[in-house]
Amino acid sequence: MIQLNPMKPFAYILLCCIVYVATTTTALAQATFNLATGTGTGAGWRWEDPKLKIEDGANITVTGQISGGRRIEVNALNKNVF
Repeated sequence: MIQLNPMKPFAYILLCCIVYVATTTTALAQATFNLATGTGTGAGWRWEDPKLKIEDGANITVTGQISGGRRIEVNALNKNVF
């Protein structure tokens, strides 16, 4: 009689779940924005001088001194705002 290792099906299912999550989960790439110059790179933001609008899910680092009425605007419904 052949006996199956009861952990093999579990390990296979776990591996399939990890591969699925890794291939279907996407995040915006790291973006940067300098408020002093009004310039930036990457995605997840819109510059509407004097407002920097941060989109939901954005991964952005903001630098620069605020002057001339420049400001950051974040939608109240955005998740993960720190």
